Amino acid sequence: GAIAARMVQIIDFMASLQMNTATFLHYLSWNLEIPGCMVHEQYARTVLMRCKQLPGILKHWHKPPSLHDKGVSTRGARDAMNEWSFENVAACLNSKMRNFSPHLESPPDHMSEELLLGISLKDNIAKM
Repeated sequence: GAIAARMVQIIDFMASLQMNTATFLHYLSWNLEIPGCMVHEQYARTVLMRCKQLPGILKHWHKPPSLHDKGVSTRGARDAMNEWSFENVAACLNSKMRNFSPHLESPPDHMSEELLLGISLKDNIAKM
């Protein structure tokens, strides 16, 4: 329909400007200061980042809808998004563990089997 036709027109227009989708999204997403378009760029980025469709967009980028019976297997951005997710989760866990580590440190002479078996994470979390 009408949206598909407009998408083709936009893609053709971008091609006429020698701009592909990846380059467009890179400059839109990275907040690069491009003279003359900061207000438009910021508005477009804000609309995208706050739109209700964003979770669905990311979900489809991670795993595109399959085209059943078409013989097409689209990979999507699964590898890149999984790598990014892993880095973020690891950074978050490392940060939390650094904050928690003072509660886990004991001088070696205070270490005993009874002490280790008696550690209550619930009590330690409550102290934080």
